[in-house]
Amino acid sequence: GLILGLLEVFVPDIRRAVPLALQLGFWLTPIVYTLDILPSSVRQFVELSPVTLAMHQLHQVVVFGEPPSLADLLWLLAVALLSLVLLRWLGQRLKKVLRDAL
Repeated sequence: GLILGLLEVFVPDIRRAVPLALQLGFWLTPIVYTLDILPSSVRQFVELSPVTLAMHQLHQVVVFGEPPSLADLLWLLAVALLSLVLLRWLGQRLKKVLRDAL
């Protein structure tokens, strides 16, 4: 969200695309369903999203009463840290341009 907020200064259409992308992402991510009901060809596509992994871990805890996988949690942490590093790098790179644009 923060990265898109930075980029929205330069590409105003992001504001219109985000709600559509969120709606599409909601139905492409197993939030209200489990991966078991999807065909294998679709399942491989859906499993690429880190949100799918987070929802799977949440289902494991809430629905099945099992503890989350430590390897999956570490993978999610790595994705989050990589996102923060990207945000920091992009913010530093665009700092001067953002001052002028705002």
